[in-house]
Amino acid sequence: MACIARTTSAALDVATGKLIGPALHHNDQVRAAAYDPSGKYLLTGSLDKTSQSLHADTGQAVGAPLAHPGGVRGVAFNHDGTLALTGGFDGTARLWHSASAKPFGPPLEHKAIA
Repeated sequence: MACIARTTSAALDVATGKLIGPALHHNDQVRAAAYDPSGKYLLTGSLDKTSQSLHADTGQAVGAPLAHPGGVRGVAFNHDGTLALTGGFDGTARLWHSASAKPFGPPLEHKAIA
């Protein structure tokens, strides 16, 4: 479960409601959060132009924040959780390797919000 309070998100233990690992702080509103299909990763997206991938069982970050030219408005995973998708207000969508938080190809350009 993702707990979002304006600029903070965290992984919580569903059974106990207790925080798993440290809370993740963004510099602006958190606009999106998603778990991968296996529940291994939690992905957040923020208006601070970053997305962050966390290990859901520890709350530890997977790599550095994922940078966007504009605020991130949506996040998702593919069917097997190997790729993460972020979409931004700047009209770009990005694919990332879930395990390493490294880009998977160039940004996908759109003519409107992605």
